[in-house]
Amino acid sequence: MKPPEPNNRWITIVVPTWLYGGDPASFFSDANLMTKPGPDRATWRVKTLEAYAHSSPDLVRADTLMSSREQGGGDWSRLPPDPPGWTPPTRGHFLHLPPQPHQFDILAAFNYGRLNIHMSTRNELPQACIGLLGQIRGMTLEDGSPAFPEADLHFLQRLPPLLHRLKLPQVLLRTDIEHSLKMTQAQLRGLSSETFFKSSEGLLTGAYLLDAYLGPLLGALSPATWGAGVPRGGGQLIFNLGRQLGGTTALASDLLSTIVKQGADSSIHFSALPSQSVPAAIAWWTNQLNHLFGVLSDPSLYVATGDLYDPGRHIEALLSIEQLFRRVTSIRTSHQDLHAARTLMFSTLDMFENLLGRNILNLCHPAHAAKTLSKLRASIPIAAQDVLLPAADRAVAALAKVGEGFFLTDTDDLVDRGDGFGISRDEATAQLLKLLRNATHGHRPQKGGARSIALSNQLLARHDGHIPSDLALLGHLYLLDLLTDLARLRRILQ
Repeated sequence: MKPPEPNNRWITIVVPTWLYGGDPASFFSDANLMTKPGPDRATWRVKTLEAYAHSSPDLVRADTLMSSREQGGGDWSRLPPDPPGWTPPTRGHFLHLPPQPHQFDILAAFNYGRLNIHMSTRNELPQACIGLLGQIRGMTLEDGSPAFPEADLHFLQRLPPLLHRLKLPQVLLRTDIEHSLKMTQAQLRGLSSETFFKSSEGLLTGAYLLDAYLGPLLGALSPATWGAGVPRGGGQLIFNLGRQLGGTTALASDLLSTIVKQGADSSIHFSALPSQSVPAAIAWWTNQLNHLFGVLSDPSLYVATGDLYDPGRHIEALLSIEQLFRRVTSIRTSHQDLHAARTLMFSTLDMFENLLGRNILNLCHPAHAAKTLSKLRASIPIAAQDVLLPAADRAVAALAKVGEGFFLTDTDDLVDRGDGFGISRDEATAQLLKLLRNATHGHRPQKGGARSIALSNQLLARHDGHIPSDLALLGHLYLLDLLTDLARLRRILQ
């Protein structure tokens, strides 16, 4: 699917004249935002560089640092330098850390390899990465053959202009509530320049290291895993194993895990990953993230009256998308907690109602989910589908199984809705899931009156109550749907 066309109009942004050390023009330039002066020093006409140049945004980038064919070396020039004044943590910063074992399994290799990378300076970083990748490649199967012959290393990074764009609404939301406030006045009140610009910052940390936005990719094959990420330098180092590996343990891995919870209700078959499927998935995901941030960070989508920029609307959009990615990540890491995953799924469906322009009955209708999956097969590159689509397949299959749970139907296989008329299993499935979504606030009489109560009673009486654990993967299905049609997201946000 073609990337979304950027909005080509100029909008008006009013900023404090003291912004960026009294040089707002340089701030806009560093954010890849084109400007024209307004009627005064505080007013600017703005549009994105990509809209001005009719080009793609350049906000997120991926590089292969060491391919599966490389045994050493690699192109490390693409790693950004350490921030000025930054020093890496030492082992003393990590309390209660057990001693490093003499022999490593894959989890121990990742745990201690990631720790070494965290503690490395920029100059030491290549050797720490080569060391971890070498450990992974050195592991063997029982027959002595290499366990991870396709292992490689990638770096996904958030480029500086994106950080500037995301900071803009935080700064202007802050100054909007005190229009006449100057930085010198804030300092006299005991506010540092750092705290002065922290409006909602703790809710918008996911883009700094891309952790929120890479979680669904790293967990795409859950309960299997294909690799691990290590945050570093405005992005993440991605160690790709080149194959699927079980990501959970059969027995409790810690004492809290001994608490009895309902987990997954079916086993998952791990098939072999074709060569280059993970690099293809990383490339596709990076490209979609780049265009997603091109949409999210475009100030022209968030205007109030006329063409005046509205930072409040911008913050709300950023918060919604980051929460969505984090919740899908939590679904993918809750394989052993069915109720947590299902509750998160309903939360994501609430968000998708707004972000996809579809209501809950549509999103939970088996035919619509199957149609969405077909659209994804046509849009996502074939090489990447072995990583990205298995969970979507499982979600669609689980939704069909919900309909099979209606054991009391009439001769035409219809489900009585309580007024003498029948509805199909697919429609009853969507209605049942809407009922369960509403019940996340507690089961109680419906607000729709006698007809709604009658329908609820019929659904609960005629269904066996089994909701497949894979149903939670609807969050993954519709996240892919959002990423493959960013032009629709642009229209909805505007």
